[in-house]
Amino acid sequence: MSIESLIQKVMNDNPDCDPQYLRAAYAVAEEAYRDKEEESGVPLIRHALGMAMYLTSLRLDPQAIAAALLHDMLLQTEISLARLRKQFGEETAQLIDSTTRLLKVSWGSLEKENIQKLRRLFLSMVDDVRVVLIVLAEQLNSMQFLQYLPAALRQERAREALEIFAPLASRLGIRTLKWELEDLALQHLHPTKYREIVDFLAERRDSREHYVRTVINVLKQELTKAKISADISGRPKHLFSIYQKMKATQRDFHEIYDVHGVRVIVPVIKDCYAALDVIHRIWSPIPGEFDDYIAVPKTNRYQSLHTAVRGPQSKALEIQIRTQKMHETAELGIAAHWRYKVNESPDIGVDAKVSFLRGFTDWQTSVIASDEDGKSGQAVRFLSQVYVLTPKGDVLVLPEGATPLDFAYRVHTDVGHRCRGAKVNGKLVSLDYRLQSGDRVDIVTGKQKRPSRDWIQPRRGYVTTSRAKRDIRAWFQKQEREENIVRGRETLDRTLKRLGIRKKEYDKVADEFGYTDMGAFFEAIGRNQISPDHIKTRLRQKQQVRPTESEIPENLSIPCALPRVTVRGVSDLLSRVARCCQPLPGDEIIGFITRGRGLTIHRSDCHNIIRQKDTGRLMEVEWGETAAASSVPIQVVGVESEKTLKSISQIVEDEKAVLAGSSLSSGRGGQTRVALLNVEIRSVEQLNRILKKIRNLPAVENVQRFLS
Repeated sequence: MSIESLIQKVMNDNPDCDPQYLRAAYAVAEEAYRDKEEESGVPLIRHALGMAMYLTSLRLDPQAIAAALLHDMLLQTEISLARLRKQFGEETAQLIDSTTRLLKVSWGSLEKENIQKLRRLFLSMVDDVRVVLIVLAEQLNSMQFLQYLPAALRQERAREALEIFAPLASRLGIRTLKWELEDLALQHLHPTKYREIVDFLAERRDSREHYVRTVINVLKQELTKAKISADISGRPKHLFSIYQKMKATQRDFHEIYDVHGVRVIVPVIKDCYAALDVIHRIWSPIPGEFDDYIAVPKTNRYQSLHTAVRGPQSKALEIQIRTQKMHETAELGIAAHWRYKVNESPDIGVDAKVSFLRGFTDWQTSVIASDEDGKSGQAVRFLSQVYVLTPKGDVLVLPEGATPLDFAYRVHTDVGHRCRGAKVNGKLVSLDYRLQSGDRVDIVTGKQKRPSRDWIQPRRGYVTTSRAKRDIRAWFQKQEREENIVRGRETLDRTLKRLGIRKKEYDKVADEFGYTDMGAFFEAIGRNQISPDHIKTRLRQKQQVRPTESEIPENLSIPCALPRVTVRGVSDLLSRVARCCQPLPGDEIIGFITRGRGLTIHRSDCHNIIRQKDTGRLMEVEWGETAAASSVPIQVVGVESEKTLKSISQIVEDEKAVLAGSSLSSGRGGQTRVALLNVEIRSVEQLNRILKKIRNLPAVENVQRFLS
């Protein structure tokens, strides 16, 4: 190996590469790594050059090759990332930084901080798959010198390669790398069995090669007759796969089908099936040994036809049939698509990213599940997330069970508000579809913002994230506010017109009620917190226009109760608060004379008052000073735990109110829980502040005054 041979290989796939860029990277590495060695005793510069040379077989770009040469700079030298960024550019520096972070992960225990590191690195690798390819090249190069390590460490490294890195290469579709890692691991984990397989194949090499040449000659003749152009070759032996099949089936070497293997590469897909037909006419297919990975590709995008037949001399023969592009994908996996990210359509880059995303998710699931400590809370939290892609290929992290609506609100609040439907992997799905890692999500939007109240109903299952719920609730609160402002303005217009007050004096009217914001004043009127009668009464007092004494009923007997009110200008009369609507100071109220019980105070919008036909028993009243607090029932829906109740209790305490009692019960179907709280409140403003804070708690679906 030499830097010049490395540069030549890089330029074969990247003709525009500046050779001085790689020479500069090598010069820095050679100087910095001087007298430094790997734990195996191999000079560090030789290790880095070997990594870079392997990456040329994956046809990576000059930036990735430079990062491989410099990958140990941050761990083994005093050279800073800032210097590397200045000398070799942001792209190469970022690759070095991400690779360094991944190499710091302790693969022996995927616990605590390692889980968190793996999650962050995972997201960075989805955006730049070259990071994981550099790390895999580092592992392969280190494996080639395991014989120089102590026995215990050698076993540990071989096991990591077999259980962690070979499966990762497989998930990413890099079959050549997978095979090399597995064969090297087998050599050190099961040296006796490894030597037996090697010796067996060596003893029969001449006869096997003669047999394969015979098969190739027959196939070429028959495919030529069928006018099918094909490149036919013998398949290289993968020792670990032979070992696995022998172990799983308890068979001898002679019974393993792919000891004799042939690969057929044709120009187009239709030729794959045509070649398969020719092969099955020449030799009898072995039942149950056919797989069509073209029609149904593997998750790592591998495509090929696999068949096993009784070839010449009735020997078992496995044959693979694929196109050249399929062959590149089979050998290079995700690396085959990295090169197309600029030169071909954008969809190819996104599709490759989807493949990587699914493969990596499957890999980390299996790695953590196989780890004996994998049942920890950290591991569970890592696995309880899904990683999905936008149409542009950006990765979003959502909790397990998230829906397309959660995705839409995660992208942007306006996207969620305008959501009309969703496509997942190109197919329309319902809005309560549960997203899976690797899903590519496209939200169908309308021009107008029209969220639905059904979206935040728990039983509907449309949204699961607190962000989506909060955004939807905020939308309806804003809409209600705007509607109340319009309604309040119209009500004030009518009321003041009757009193002969001009519009330009509206701000003075608002000031009478303590409002400096006209919008807030209109909203209070629209919510009926300030009624037209309340406005009339206040302005009459201001203008010193009082009703005559004859308007007050004679012999009015009013029982003792909590609040004191002013009745038509006569203060300090005691009253009884109606239980049906339980008005609070600040609510718009009206009095009702009950025979034998005196004056009862109702809210103006109380259903009993609205239905009352005997209007002669109604009296205009307004609040005076409040003598004591009133107990108000509050209903909270969606309470999930005692922790939520503690949060509610703290809110009540912070607002200087008193939680007099509470009860907890299950709602419909047992899927939600309902809390009924009795809170001693002094004013409606205090109540509204408490309701608003409780409504913002993540576990709360709805909160309101509970009226009997």
